Amino acid sequence: MFLVADEGHGKKADPMNTIKKVYLFANLATYAGFAAAFLAAPRVLGEAIGVRFETAAALADFRAMYGGLCLGAAIVIGRGLRDRAFERPAMVLSIACAAGLLLGRVLTLATEGPGNMFIYASMASEVLAVGIGLALLRTRDSREGADHTREALA
Repeated sequence: MFLVADEGHGKKADPMNTIKKVYLFANLATYAGFAAAFLAAPRVLGEAIGVRFETAAALADFRAMYGGLCLGAAIVIGRGLRDRAFERPAMVLSIACAAGLLLGRVLTLATEGPGNMFIYASMASEVLAVGIGLALLRTRDSREGADHTREALA
């Protein structure tokens, strides 16, 4: 799919481009997996972390925020894997989502006290996602990708 040595134009694939594709694919797998799980079984997953649903509205909101929002992110990230013009927006979305999740966890730990191993592992993955994503955005190829995005949206 994207791990090819020749891009079809007689040019060798840029190893940095392959790393970007792997980064986007990892984000796609994460968000698509959460979307599928939370759309299919929100009650089971919510109750596993201590969330109780007393109304259909509460369940609908939980399903929408954890399943629907993740599905939307997965769609944009998937488009970024297939379309050069959407690669940079997909990377920015991936970084912004990880940063937002991390901020929410940090605020909760600061106001409510310590978390558990799941929270700390999640935070570590979010720090990595933000750091790697920002580093990839700073590559020359990504800056050129911004031009492709502007052209496609014009």
